[in-house]
Amino acid sequence: QNLLDMGMTQDQRELELKRGEVQAAQADVDLLKVSQRVDEIYGGILQQQAGLRILLSRRQEIAARQKQVASAVRNGVSLQSNEEVLRAEGLTTEQRIVEVRANLVALTQALGVLMGQPVDTSMTFVLPEPPSSPGGGLRPEYRAFQLQQEATGLQAGLIRHKNLPRLGLFADGYYGRPGFNFLNNEFRPYGIIGVGLNWNIAGFYTQKRELKVNIIEKQLVEDRRRQFEMQQRTDLEREIAEIDKLDQLVVLDEEIVRSKDLIVRSASSQLENGVITAQDYITYQNTRDLAMLDMELHRIRAVMARIDHQRTLGN
Repeated sequence: QNLLDMGMTQDQRELELKRGEVQAAQADVDLLKVSQRVDEIYGGILQQQAGLRILLSRRQEIAARQKQVASAVRNGVSLQSNEEVLRAEGLTTEQRIVEVRANLVALTQALGVLMGQPVDTSMTFVLPEPPSSPGGGLRPEYRAFQLQQEATGLQAGLIRHKNLPRLGLFADGYYGRPGFNFLNNEFRPYGIIGVGLNWNIAGFYTQKRELKVNIIEKQLVEDRRRQFEMQQRTDLEREIAEIDKLDQLVVLDEEIVRSKDLIVRSASSQLENGVITAQDYITYQNTRDLAMLDMELHRIRAVMARIDHQRTLGN
């Protein structure tokens, strides 16, 4: 039984507890990465849904133009080739719809794996409200770094204490003959009790090297903390610039879509009256649909960028 071990047992106990805290903090860091991946997939689902909505609307418009052109062809106002151009474009749109729906299935399945529950395309995915919290929290990485530093400090204390003398109490009991008195040959209980001193002198030869390694480990943790802090500041500046850019793009997108939609409406009337060809109309429609898709993507990216920014802040 140890009577005095210069705090080594306490150091070992505290070090084990601290290592458990370090592992828990690292689990929080890993969980944050999973959360980021979930948001990336969710944003991808929203983008695919936006593209699907535009394609479905495009399919309806092409079908309506096909009916108009078919009537114009029967009346001798339009060429048969215009009808074929619209038919081919309708089939191309169907292909793109199939591709987008397949992408949605893949993304929802991936989201379900990360969330640990079934997710499918029949569910409603809504664009989240932009977070407005201006303050900054504490990233789990900083707690992990702090706990790692504390663990290295405890390790240094353990290195010093394990080479100090340890005082112990020992005792042994027996029953038999003869005892310590060789002249008495009777059976009887007897025992021995004492105090012992144990000092690992050889440990002092390696202590200096072990402490040096400990200092290096502590410095490495500090270097990683500073590197992470620098990367965080860089990410925050980049995210702020990205948010500002996307906000400006969304405002311009609305004007662009409004203008191009008027052009497509005019082109629809011109196509019906045989003023322009179906290929001309498709060109106008393509530019309008692309502008609509850009607007939807910019809106989604603006919200997701704000979510990423709050995560970087530690909220």
